[in-house]
Amino acid sequence: MLNKEFLDTLKRLAECCFILIAIPLSYVGDRFFVKYGWKFSDIFTGVYVAIVFVYAAYSGVTIFQAEKKDRAFEYVLSIPVSKLKILKSKILPRILSLTFLYLLLIILTDNRSTSIYEGLFIYYIFFISLFLSFTIDSVIIGFLGISLLFGLYFFSAQSISYIAWKIHLIPSIYSGRLLTQIISALLLLTPFGIAFWKIYKNLDAKPLKLQLKPYYTISLPSLLIFLILILKFYRDYLMQMRALK
Repeated sequence: MLNKEFLDTLKRLAECCFILIAIPLSYVGDRFFVKYGWKFSDIFTGVYVAIVFVYAAYSGVTIFQAEKKDRAFEYVLSIPVSKLKILKSKILPRILSLTFLYLLLIILTDNRSTSIYEGLFIYYIFFISLFLSFTIDSVIIGFLGISLLFGLYFFSAQSISYIAWKIHLIPSIYSGRLLTQIISALLLLTPFGIAFWKIYKNLDAKPLKLQLKPYYTISLPSLLIFLILILKFYRDYLMQMRALK
């Protein structure tokens, strides 16, 4: 089982690597048309960063693609192995490959502070994509949903930063940036993770669409709370940032 998942992981990574074609296209386009003077190394780094983020989303959202496509959930459920072990065998290869790509990213960017934030983004994208995997059949729709949740993560982190500053938990609105982003990521991941696990734990041979109730009862109210949080505090955050300039 683990070998199959490693092969599937490599297949997803190979599909994402088609983005590498953007390197020669960008280089040639800059030399003959745009003429911004981009360095080849800068183009490569930019494209590599895109590959890492796309792979994080793609490997998460397609984790059950084979089972959904071939309607093989019945076979998975019939295997005399615990569901938790099956899930671990699916997540482990993807986490290892993502970590490898992330370590290469640290080497390429040569900026540890930036890489910490990028690493947080990367793993957040992977896990939120994984938690959405039951609900998404189209990769394009999946990327749109992930983009929305990434936006919520970004805006809610800044809103949380404002709240923490307002109640004197941090000395300035610039402080604790990493901490507020971690809190935002955990607050967003938790309801989706709970909904995902409830579905996965109780998964049976019924059509998957009939088993998605936890997403509606747990995840959607949580999203509504985040939207209210952002609408209430993000404007105050921006006004405070302008006042400090």
